[in-house]
Amino acid sequence: VFAFTVLEHTVKYGTGKTIIRKFNDSKDTAAAFEALKIAATKGQKGLKMIRVMKDSLDKLRLDNSWKKTITAWFNHWETLIADLEAIDPDAVDDRTKTTWLRDSLEHHDGLKSTIGSYDLYDRLNKKTSATDELNFNDLLVQLKEEGVNLDAKAAKAKTDPRQVHNTQRSPGSTPKGNTGSLELAAYIKDP
Repeated sequence: VFAFTVLEHTVKYGTGKTIIRKFNDSKDTAAAFEALKIAATKGQKGLKMIRVMKDSLDKLRLDNSWKKTITAWFNHWETLIADLEAIDPDAVDDRTKTTWLRDSLEHHDGLKSTIGSYDLYDRLNKKTSATDELNFNDLLVQLKEEGVNLDAKAAKAKTDPRQVHNTQRSPGSTPKGNTGSLELAAYIKDP
């Protein structure tokens, strides 16, 4: 009864108030809330909200713009999926989630290689073709485990003093600092 009273005082306008009145005698909070949720997804605002959530999942990427851990990224991604499923369970199936996940991770080398390894392993074991739907939950577990491993490596690299000064050079570039011996080698070759 208390929860229904709270719901009754929270919903103040239009269709929501009409729905609450239908459950006024029974005080069935769960049924009233479910009816409110269905009404919200059927209206223009609900459809727009679903469209916005799908667009955000389409555009979400784990790339250099993400400043938190990989684990935090997966938590964020799963929260977006859960929110969309709560509003419209029919909007999300495993194939769609797999597509969103793969597209989101295509710019992350470590996780992209994990997807490639998973696909190869799965095809070899199940003898499936590349077009068959792979098990989404298995892929997600594999990627999250690799994300935890990569987060641990990144945390260790931040605290390891040997990693702080380690610089990477592109192939063919010269090292910074004393290049006298390189100049001497060039002089010897071309007098």
